[in-house]
Amino acid sequence: MCDVPTDQVDWWPVADNLSPHQNQAYSSIYEQYTPIACLTGSPGTGKTYVAAKIIKEFMAQQIPVFICAPTGKAAARMKESLLANGVQTKATTIHSMLKPVRMGYGEDEWEFEHGPERPIPAQLVVVDETSMLENSIAARLLMSCETGTRVLFVGDEGQLPPVGKGAFFRDLLSSGVPVARLEEVRRVDGMVPSVCKAIRDGQPWKGAPKLDRSAIINLYHKEVPNAGRQTVTLMQIVGKMMQKGRDLKEDLQVIVARRDKGPVSAKALNLRLRETINPNGRGVPGNEFRTGDKVMCLKNGWYTSHEDCPFCLEWSRGNCEMCHGKGKVSVDEYVANGESGIVTDISPTLTEVQFRNPERRCYMPHKASHGGRLLAASY
Repeated sequence: MCDVPTDQVDWWPVADNLSPHQNQAYSSIYEQYTPIACLTGSPGTGKTYVAAKIIKEFMAQQIPVFICAPTGKAAARMKESLLANGVQTKATTIHSMLKPVRMGYGEDEWEFEHGPERPIPAQLVVVDETSMLENSIAARLLMSCETGTRVLFVGDEGQLPPVGKGAFFRDLLSSGVPVARLEEVRRVDGMVPSVCKAIRDGQPWKGAPKLDRSAIINLYHKEVPNAGRQTVTLMQIVGKMMQKGRDLKEDLQVIVARRDKGPVSAKALNLRLRETINPNGRGVPGNEFRTGDKVMCLKNGWYTSHEDCPFCLEWSRGNCEMCHGKGKVSVDEYVANGESGIVTDISPTLTEVQFRNPERRCYMPHKASHGGRLLAASY
């Protein structure tokens, strides 16, 4: 645990090198003696910069700090942003921080290792992208913090509520806990931050006539009259990106309002996009996916993976009693709802998916034990 008693350090230390506006906003936190605080603001207002200054102060006092986010992609982005601001530390998903462990052999038979009886060994927990946080996982996170642990929730209150139950961040901001609201756009990062602020303030905004990455003109708005033209326009954009040699599985993400119904639903557009982005993926009867498809996990759970047999490093592979000469052993890997990956192999009953942050290659059955789907296309 922490070597420094909590009564010998400031609950929220003064952070150095903040702008006058950031310092004024943060004063609403560090002047309070409370274990929970919020840091919110639109894109580009310096949320990560201020969080990095706070984390630095805690780390300078040898206080254990955990950084987490709801998804692997958000955690990886937070780690990169902190490093750019001079803080070298790891960031994980909330699920990984709480350490899911098996309680049986079914896909739903698992529990978190950390909880009231075994709290997280940290005196500061920083949660990024809190607007994505649903009530159940937020409750478990707070239950897993021992008395005296400070928790800083960072996020944008203007974002949509989570897909799961509740609107935790919205409710927390109105609950009376200290909140630092950043309103001054600081990041020279193209048009997105200023347009976000204009929308939030109810002000008119205008996109660029065309995109220009070299000049950071990165917001183009095109009015399209109907669903048919929307689809045509999208495929034209995709075609131009392909001509420029872009990796569309990494550089493109299409977001729509509907999941199943209509020509511009996720279901319909994923089929169109796959024919353009992944036309030559291998398919098999009985499996809706192809090798090379971009997919998203729809259910938290443990899934079978294979890793190199540790005994083959010492024994000859042909005589290994652990893997029987195959060089691989089966292990279980945890995958959270919302994680995306690439299909690497398929069979009539299983889909092998390569997930990132952390790297895992898991075998996903077509359906969960209760009959629901485990994967969906995610172009």
